[in-house]
Amino acid sequence: MIVITTIEPDLKDINTTNKIFTRYFEKEAICCFKCLRDYFDGNIYCLNLNKCDISDRTKYYFEKLNINYIHSFDDRVKNHKCGFWNIPLSGIYFENMFQDSNPVMLRIDLDMMLLRALPDLDNFETPAVSPHTQGSHKYLEAKKGVLYNTGIMISKPSDEFYKKQYQLLNQFDELLNYKEYGKLYELNITKNPSPNSLEYPLLEELCVNYIEGVNKLEIGSIEGDEYETIQDAYFYHCHYEPEKSQNKLKILIQYSKKYNLSKHIKDYINEQIQYSR
Repeated sequence: MIVITTIEPDLKDINTTNKIFTRYFEKEAICCFKCLRDYFDGNIYCLNLNKCDISDRTKYYFEKLNINYIHSFDDRVKNHKCGFWNIPLSGIYFENMFQDSNPVMLRIDLDMMLLRALPDLDNFETPAVSPHTQGSHKYLEAKKGVLYNTGIMISKPSDEFYKKQYQLLNQFDELLNYKEYGKLYELNITKNPSPNSLEYPLLEELCVNYIEGVNKLEIGSIEGDEYETIQDAYFYHCHYEPEKSQNKLKILIQYSKKYNLSKHIKDYINEQIQYSR
């Protein structure tokens, strides 16, 4: 098994540039890879499709953690309305790169911090996507009962999973009236809905209705306020958000101590407290 990830430079990413929300992918990546290296000594790949490169500081940490960093600008990212589009596009890159050896590829978001050793995924039925743990979704519950989470996915290059995702995403983008689609899925859509706000329903459509044979991957994550289920989780989902109030960040650090999360995660949250506004 190999791990594949996607990165953009801090504050120069598509979401920040398009004023969707602010992201610090480099900060997240350093903590993510430190946590991974506590339990996983295999190959980890990190692809940057953005025109701008990451910082020398981040590259230093990547080298220290033995991360295979690849900077390969793809002109198509200029047409992406949000960073979500980079997920399948980077997946296509890795499908092409590893088509001969055809390994199991675990794809995680950089805000996923590994809490314990992963189960053996090499013999797992691919492709598979982790269920999303947050909230309820009436339309999807009535229809399939699963809301998929792009933060944790596995596939093999031969599945062409990301190729299919990207093709379908572009078709949806051309056909959808986002406001009407949001109403259909009973989402709390603002006056100016963005493709980013429809990430999970879109992926649900791709996985369940348009791509056959997608399995449910029983490797879940927890959010900052879901500590009661921490014993069942493999990943801790935590954005780098120094914009949060110090109070909220201090609550996170209290819980990280209570549940004995790794020093990497505690340092990661403490750094946000230091720079919070």
